[in-house]
Amino acid sequence: MQALVGAAGFQFRSGENLLKQTRPEDNSRSAELAGALLLIVSPPQTRTKLDEAARRLEALSALPFDDAVAAEAAYQRVRLAQTRGELADTPLAGRYREIWTRFPDSPQAERAIVYAAIVVQHQPGPMEARRTALLTFEEEVRGLLRSPAARRLYHLSASLAWGRLFDDEDRACAHLLVVYELGLASHYTFSDVLFRLGEYHRRKGEEATAARFFREFVARYPADRRTDLARCLALQLQPHEP
Repeated sequence: MQALVGAAGFQFRSGENLLKQTRPEDNSRSAELAGALLLIVSPPQTRTKLDEAARRLEALSALPFDDAVAAEAAYQRVRLAQTRGELADTPLAGRYREIWTRFPDSPQAERAIVYAAIVVQHQPGPMEARRTALLTFEEEVRGLLRSPAARRLYHLSASLAWGRLFDDEDRACAHLLVVYELGLASHYTFSDVLFRLGEYHRRKGEEATAARFFREFVARYPADRRTDLARCLALQLQPHEP
């Protein structure tokens, strides 16, 4: 799970922005939040510093405010709990759910949904129970993600989970098609999306669609180590196409 969590790329990004924007003499809640995040990101990281950061974030999120500072404090508190292994998967997902319930339509809510999805996708237990839990979660958060960045990461992690953990290529392909339509900034990740889509459709017997993805892969990534294979597969599937 940690590899996917790290792929998010925005773990403390908004907190770092607050650090840049807040003056040391500012005694507001923003300054308190920035101070807590400074304890987290500044070396050396010690248990004492992280405990103090957790205490400050908990206190800030408990105050009767529903603004960006409160949302960020609540979100960063749960992220810290996750990175420190303080909570098991079920209560951890519940803490993330509190964020998007309390702060709907906020950037923190979207990040909470993405991380909660990764938790649910990788939680332990019997396979059928895990599958049911993931289907329930996906239905719960359907339509709640609006920013392209959050949607990309959510559907990318879902495609990996359904394909590699649950061996459900149809659901994996459906999520991957959303990622394809949104596009990805990372050339390597997008090349992987194209190749996987070609493979999924090839195994389903959808030769024309598979060949189209393989040809797009070849056109976009002529120097990739998989380009020769993609070219051969496209020719096998549609030998008379250019």
